[in-house]
Amino acid sequence: MKHESRIVAAIEQGEIKKVVIIDDAFDPPALGNDDAGPMLDFLENEGNKPTFKRAKLEEAEVQGAIAAIQATEYTDDHLNAVVTKLYGKFVEKFEQRFDPSGRFAALKGDNLRRVRPLLKLLGKCRGTAVTRIGSDGGEADFAALKPDAIFIDYYLDPTLNADAAPDADREQRARADSIGMLRRVLGGKPGSVPSVILMSSHSVRKEAASFRQEIAEGRKKLFASRFKYISKDDLEEEEDGSITVESAAADALLDIAQSHRYAGSIEEALQQWRNGVDAAVEEIWSTITDLELRDYAYLSRFRLAEEEQPFSSYLDWFLGEVLVDSVGRSVKWDHSSFKSLDAGATKNNAGGAIEGAFDGPTDRIAELYFRARVDARPGRQGTDMRTGDLYIHKDRPEEILAVVTPDCDLMLRDGKRKAKRMMVVAGVIQKINAPDSSIADYIQLGRKKAANIVWDPKDIRTLEYDAIGADTHSLVGTLRPLYAQELQRKVLSDLGRVGLAVAPALAMTAKASIVFAGTNGPIKVTLANRGKASCVVIPKRGGADKARIIYQRGFASDLLDKIFTQPVGSLVADANGHLGSLRNAKTQQQLLDKLCRDGQSDGEEAFGIKTSLKGEDTKGKVPWCQILVEYNVPDDQSDDPPPVPEAVDPQPPEEVGGQDEGGVGADA
Repeated sequence: MKHESRIVAAIEQGEIKKVVIIDDAFDPPALGNDDAGPMLDFLENEGNKPTFKRAKLEEAEVQGAIAAIQATEYTDDHLNAVVTKLYGKFVEKFEQRFDPSGRFAALKGDNLRRVRPLLKLLGKCRGTAVTRIGSDGGEADFAALKPDAIFIDYYLDPTLNADAAPDADREQRARADSIGMLRRVLGGKPGSVPSVILMSSHSVRKEAASFRQEIAEGRKKLFASRFKYISKDDLEEEEDGSITVESAAADALLDIAQSHRYAGSIEEALQQWRNGVDAAVEEIWSTITDLELRDYAYLSRFRLAEEEQPFSSYLDWFLGEVLVDSVGRSVKWDHSSFKSLDAGATKNNAGGAIEGAFDGPTDRIAELYFRARVDARPGRQGTDMRTGDLYIHKDRPEEILAVVTPDCDLMLRDGKRKAKRMMVVAGVIQKINAPDSSIADYIQLGRKKAANIVWDPKDIRTLEYDAIGADTHSLVGTLRPLYAQELQRKVLSDLGRVGLAVAPALAMTAKASIVFAGTNGPIKVTLANRGKASCVVIPKRGGADKARIIYQRGFASDLLDKIFTQPVGSLVADANGHLGSLRNAKTQQQLLDKLCRDGQSDGEEAFGIKTSLKGEDTKGKVPWCQILVEYNVPDDQSDDPPPVPEAVDPQPPEEVGGQDEGGVGADA
């Protein structure tokens, strides 16, 4: 698959305007005897003066370089200046006029060839400026760079061959030089603005993560979401000028480009949160240092000693809650970065262009979620007891118990607790992918073994306090208050249910009509009049069930008759298969059993025949046969005129008191 156009579009749309590439391939080559002749011819050629002007070569520099070559002084400052300027122009677009007799390309060899496809690719991005920096940094103004993205070579050493593995000393030194150079470009603020793409022609993909970690100075770290690795060999320039990018490199480049703006918002928002946390810690610490001894004595004597609660346990809760409050007040939640995150990955927003951002569940988020739900610190067993404590019996590892007794009843007062014993609810520990598991009850056991709990609010037990211990029930963690109270509410709600008798099945009479899907439109059929009721409807009884319709035998028989009397070819093609099946006596009996005995639910189909209480289905692909059911309305509730009586033999008028049915006193 050609990735070039997608990458270019992503870089442009991601607003990556400034790119810095740091690679020893951009170090000016050192000239030797084999290069002196071609360089001298190049500088003495009057026709190259326009090239000198484009490379911003001064006449004094050119003449000084000529003199240095003639004197075989290849380290002369004038010659170095000329080579640096010419080579700098050459690597911009690889124009041959800046390469004297091709000596630059020959001297830099594979090191330059490996980075050339990347330069060509970035050169196709409109509005993207590329700054090239060699292994020594040259004259780059690092403070003014402010790049959106940085590409950096894993090893910065111009003497290293692109293919040969370096020895241990040179490897360590070249790697350290690369990290040092990146720190200079980042301005000592890793993770503040640019994305970083580590690259190499050597097999160092596995070392990329440790490279990112080592960039950090102090507590400042480069965000993993802004860091990727690519192999230089994954980019290749074709003869037609196009760039072939292998999938691994394409994924890395697309991730960086598509997420650039959104990842920047995430990073800035998290930095705002971090600033708020730091401010909150300072505020709380300042408050704590102002506390007098009598303040601590008050907590210990009047709140804790009588309840026999450990002071350390109380401070754990007390200071933790105060810190949460302080963080909430210290973070600048109205910062623009949070507004960008709130907009989310919606269309036309920064996150909307990200492809494949979610590749499945991540271990780290799962661990953080578990820590948010459960206090699983080791060594808490025996210090105190809380609502939400989770216990597992050593002989029943598949079962877990959660304490639902209120905290106040678990506290020791004069060596006793209000609750004679603990009330617990039982649950079953299931695999993370079990069919009836819910991620809301996620838990990690042992070596971060992921599992889910299925609580059974009907399995409520009591547990003696002396049943807690390493040899019986061991504490595996404590649900945080919000989640403990949610489980407690679930148990109490189940206990407090009022069981109602199931409503009886009250049938209501209804009439039915038939509509066939004809080739030229709907065919509405009138059946023989068999009285008001063609069927009965058993309404739903409040659960998940649906209304069920049971038809009279006569209606079902008439339906079959009407089906087989339809002219050939008058029904849609979908009807043909069902018509053939219904000509079989056994199939007919199955249909009659369904309609007259089992009944059809509202919207259900049998042999393509659909029953509906909602009227005719006219949208999309409609069933070839629909039975439309309509409730009968009692006469005393209807605004319609009385129904026409069934056709029967007329009876003579009945005389009552000398009056006929013409009315009262008609002959008076």
